[in-house]
Amino acid sequence: MVKYVVYNVTDQTYVAAVKAGETRYTENGTEAHQFNSENTAQMMSENLTLFSGLTHVVKPI
Repeated sequence: MVKYVVYNVTDQTYVAAVKAGETRYTENGTEAHQFNSENTAQMMSENLTLFSGLTHVVKPI
């Protein structure tokens, strides 16, 4: 089953899990929150881009 992570293109980092116990994806020692739904990941990506001014994209893993 495909999972999705949100990637900050501007800083070249993954968006980390925000609460203990959340599913994590690790790449190059960086933990990222895993989303089961592409729609949920896309919504998070758009919100982060809007509020931070930094470009975020969704990546399947």
